[in-house]
Amino acid sequence: MFIKTSNLHCVFAYILTLTFLCAATITVSFDATASSQTGYIKSLRTWSAPDNIRVVFDTSRDLKHRLFVLHNPERVVIDFYDTKLGEPLNNLDLSKSLIKRVRSSVRDKTKLRVVFDMNVDVQPKSFALAPNSKYGHRLVIDLFEKKKNTNKAVK
Repeated sequence: MFIKTSNLHCVFAYILTLTFLCAATITVSFDATASSQTGYIKSLRTWSAPDNIRVVFDTSRDLKHRLFVLHNPERVVIDFYDTKLGEPLNNLDLSKSLIKRVRSSVRDKTKLRVVFDMNVDVQPKSFALAPNSKYGHRLVIDLFEKKKNTNKAVK
């Protein structure tokens, strides 16, 4: 089968157009998949229990996170991966709390860092809760105040 030279240009243009459309479709599908994997922090709430402060992040899905403490000044840091902040975190009443201030920043475009500036040294513990009939996904962080060692050495 032979194709005339004038028709060869049409065939080449047709193949080029199909290649471009396939590449564009693959790119759009990839972007949609990437954005659907991003989690969101919908809200943040706190309350005081007798032995700790409980912080609850209401989230769009189960979020991968890293929790650690920094000292001088005392801070609790949570790095969330592939997560964005849905609501500002500055609407909390922290007047009677171990928490002095809450702040956040985006790191490396996909990592959200939330920092709790603390009034005292604390030991944090975190766990995730699956959705139930009342709430969606949640990340719970309990902040236990570290007691200062008041025992004196006996001579």
